[in-house]
Order: sequence, then structure tokens, then C-alpha cells
Amino acid sequence: MAENESLDLTSPQAKRWNALQNAALRGESSQKLGVIARETLRKALRKVITQFERYGVTIAEFLANRGSPSTLRKLLRQTKGHPYAELLVTVLDSNPAARTECVHQWLHAVLDKVFDQISLGVGGSEFFPSFYDTGAFFLEVRNELRDEVSRMAFNIVDDPRWKPKVPGKRGEPQTDATAELLSMSLVGGTKE
Repeated sequence: MAENESLDLTSPQAKRWNALQNAALRGESSQKLGVIARETLRKALRKVITQFERYGVTIAEFLANRGSPSTLRKLLRQTKGHPYAELLVTVLDSNPAARTECVHQWLHAVLDKVFDQISLGVGGSEFFPSFYDTGAFFLEVRNELRDEVSRMAFNIVDDPRWKPKVPGKRGEPQTDATAELLSMSLVGGTKE
């Protein structure tokens, strides 16, 4: 079995995030980094969900057991300590929030780990003379991703078999994120 998708950006299993760091080092705008981060998060999440399935585990199972630390640890062991599963268990441990909110927090925790590592790598560079600059910049990037993260969290909870679409991969049609959001109600659920 291939190596798990990693949250350690120095790992070969996390190379997909290099494009984001390289764009920051080139001084690209927060909007441009938002586009890169959105696509990278989609690809990473798609791979993570597939890897979970290979271990016989779903995100829905983690969510269903969020009040049971021992069951969460068992599911984590079943994934062989997958880094994304570890982060999910950390979020779910004793978290009384609704399922969608838990997934939302998990996705933001993934972004936290990635952005923190990139900030360390670009801090002190030409475009980011201080770490304060990186913090403010990645807050702007996160704001670019706010709607996408909410949509992903909703979709993961709404359909346990859902995986993010990666435009142009294996003949899948490109999706229009705005059109997908129109089907969501502002109070949760889909419009009929």
C-alpha cells in the first residue's frame, strides 16, 4: 500500500503543498494562493478519503463515535495512525459540536498545520520580512477558502461516499463551486 498522505510538509507524501509555498515565495496574491490552496485541499482530501476507505474506515464512522474516545482510538489504529485521522480524532475528542461543525473544524485544523509550516518556511523572505506578515497574509488566504471549507464540510456529512471533485481528472467534468453552493440552504441542508 502506498504511503499515507502526510501533514508534514517536509515529507515526500505532502509534496502537493509545495506549489502553495512556492507561490508565496514568489509573492503571489492571497487570492492566487487561495485558488492553489483550494485545489490542493480538494486533492489531498480526495486522497485521504480514499486511503481511509482502503483501511475500512469512513469519516462518518469517526463522526458517529465522537463521544467515545476508546472507539475513536480504535478507528485511528485501524488507519495505522494516518496523520489526517489523528487530527480528526483530536478535533472529535470530547467535541459536542454538530457533525458539520466538527468536520469544519477538522478542515481548518488541516489548513492550520499546512499554513503554519509554510509560514515558517517563508518568514524572513523578501515578501514576508516577519512572521507577523505571514500570519496576516495566511489569514487572507483562509478567508479565500471559507466558502469552500464550509461546502466540503456540508458534503462530507451529507453524503458519506462524497469525495471532492478534482477538475479535469479522469474525464470528470469541471464543477462550478458557485452552482453547487446555490443548492445549499442557508440554514443547512439542500434546497429542493
